[in-house]
Amino acid sequence: MSVPEPQMSPQEFFQAVRTHIEGLARQPIPRETFFGELLEVLARATNAVGGMMWMQTGGGVAPICDAGGTAAKLQTFPHVWSAHGEWVPNVVGTGESRVVLADDEKWKGAGGAAVLLFIPFFEGKRPVGAVELVIRPETPPETRNGLLEFVEQLCGLASRALSQGPGAAANGRPPGPAKGAAGPTASPGAAGPRGPVVTVAPAGGGGTSAAPNAGGPITLGNVMSAPAPAASNNFWQELEQFLLVLERAETVTEIAATAAADARLMLDADRLSVVVKRGEATNVEAVSGQKTVNHKGDLIRSLVELAKVVLPTGEPLDFSSRNATFPPTIEEKLTDFLEKANARRLLIVPLFANQRPEPPDETRKDKVVEKPRKVIGGLVVEQMREDAANDMLTNRTLLLADHVGAAISNGLLREQVFLLPLWIRIGRAWEWFHGRRAQKAGLFAGAAFIALLLMVFVPWEYRVEGEGKLMPTVQQRVFAPWDGDIVELSVHGGERVAVGDPLLKLRNNELHSQRITAETQLLEKRQLERSLQSRLDTLGAANRDERIKLEGQLEQTRVEIIGLYEQAKILNEREEALSVHSPRPGVIATFQVEQLLMNRPVKRGEALLEVMDDTGPWRLELRVPEHRQGHLLRAREKRSDPALPVTFVLATNPETTWTGTLGEVATRADSTEQQERVVEAFVEIPEGTPSVRRIGADVRCRINCGKRSLAYVMFGDVLEFLQRRFWW
Repeated sequence: MSVPEPQMSPQEFFQAVRTHIEGLARQPIPRETFFGELLEVLARATNAVGGMMWMQTGGGVAPICDAGGTAAKLQTFPHVWSAHGEWVPNVVGTGESRVVLADDEKWKGAGGAAVLLFIPFFEGKRPVGAVELVIRPETPPETRNGLLEFVEQLCGLASRALSQGPGAAANGRPPGPAKGAAGPTASPGAAGPRGPVVTVAPAGGGGTSAAPNAGGPITLGNVMSAPAPAASNNFWQELEQFLLVLERAETVTEIAATAAADARLMLDADRLSVVVKRGEATNVEAVSGQKTVNHKGDLIRSLVELAKVVLPTGEPLDFSSRNATFPPTIEEKLTDFLEKANARRLLIVPLFANQRPEPPDETRKDKVVEKPRKVIGGLVVEQMREDAANDMLTNRTLLLADHVGAAISNGLLREQVFLLPLWIRIGRAWEWFHGRRAQKAGLFAGAAFIALLLMVFVPWEYRVEGEGKLMPTVQQRVFAPWDGDIVELSVHGGERVAVGDPLLKLRNNELHSQRITAETQLLEKRQLERSLQSRLDTLGAANRDERIKLEGQLEQTRVEIIGLYEQAKILNEREEALSVHSPRPGVIATFQVEQLLMNRPVKRGEALLEVMDDTGPWRLELRVPEHRQGHLLRAREKRSDPALPVTFVLATNPETTWTGTLGEVATRADSTEQQERVVEAFVEIPEGTPSVRRIGADVRCRINCGKRSLAYVMFGDVLEFLQRRFWW
């Protein structure tokens, strides 16, 4: 039988290939010959440069047919051949097709890189082998996907045709591997199981030759079991199993996938698709032979457009060679889909939602009032065979549509439940409490309730925490009296000083220059005063006008002398003030004075040193978070004595706890270096407490704000956080 050539239209070529495969299946030829012919048909139909047919054997998966010497070429490249040990078992195990780009500069069969197509070969629902085709690397990716789908349809057609052939009832052994080709799962260099050789010419090559086989007529044997008899009893048995599986499916996706896979086998259809409507959207939920649906594919888009015009009618659509014409709106979409699907018969059956009958109408004498049924989807059945038109297919599809529609309706209703996964988990958790666990849960709930009551009604001390330092109460900062450079330091950090002791000295060259200028001008004016006085003393009384003039100049000079004297006095005081002295007795609390101040330029009013009286009283200088200030104020209002008790520990001695009383609290909040809002507060501590005092020692304290409920003491911070973050 000649292989059809692809120099015809796509529809004619597909029908010719399908007819050719069905004819092969009807002939009592050896199975190796059938698979060889099938491989030749697929290779020529896809214009492949080579290929192999893989089948499951006792030791794994091995090639049984070879087109164009592909196996020999692959075995010359161990890394490509060994990779088949992963590719082929994966395709056979998962039942999913795969496209692989095998890069190799020495791959002579495809001009530098080989594009490999792996398509599973099924027995019913179970993949038992795979077809490998080597196509040219310059084939565009979209063309590769089209070839993949084309070969998938032909392999499914071959599987069904072979199971219905004259040798379908025979139970022989499956074909063995190709001669000289070890399976990819074998170790390098190991010889695989040998069997009859089938070598097929690639596209553009010569004829087909096959070695004879004594295994009998074509059959899948142990690999492909015989098909079920065509008796109607088998259909009802399959229907029972189908309904059981359908009931186990929960989601709409699971229901649609089950219906597409199992109903296609029961109807002996080439392809079955399940369309589901959700609101205004219509989508293809599942397609037989495909785990996922490519919603962007042309065929799926065309099917969706056809379903949008057919399903709203609520009537089945049955297209075959005997059908009459259809309405223009349907005929246009139908023609477009048939051109892409190459189907000889198309059957679309609507799926309806479950509907409860209305109560009897009193005016109609107990007649049940039925509302129009809502269409929620449809079953799309495709047949590629010439004898596809038969009434049994229609009747069985209508029967299955009722069950599938009811299941999908329940699934859609299930999806409408708000937060369904959450309620399911809650229900499962509630189920855990049945039996003896209910007693345990009751005891636990009782204990939790008692604990809650205790937390609400048992009072507890509420304490506000704060951090700060231990400091002498009497302390004073020393500021720069004027701008200048520090040129002399007379003290060191930690040194004890008395009132008036020199601390440091500044130098201001500009101030010194102004003082020199003022003193010079003062000397000049005094010299001018003496000169004018001498001239006035020697002037006679006859020269009255000259005398008046000199007296005026003398008086002006004396006024200027007074001003310059005061200016020089102020400048001199300022320059003397550059020598800074201690304002009170105490110790220098500034650390590393020399490194901090020596030769440093400072501005007027800048803090230079701190002098603290460590022999007098001490206190705690705290920083309390601003949001805790309200607790302090309310506690003070409730108490007659505003001095709240405080407990604190020193970082230098955390084992000992000391006590004090809250004193002054600042009326405004300040920002820290970490941009936190805090309120300053002072805690008075008893004299001699603590025994060892160090200026600036870190302290952590707790201010007792009275009694609150235990629940508020434990979770009040959480409540306040939520109020601050989410309440406003």
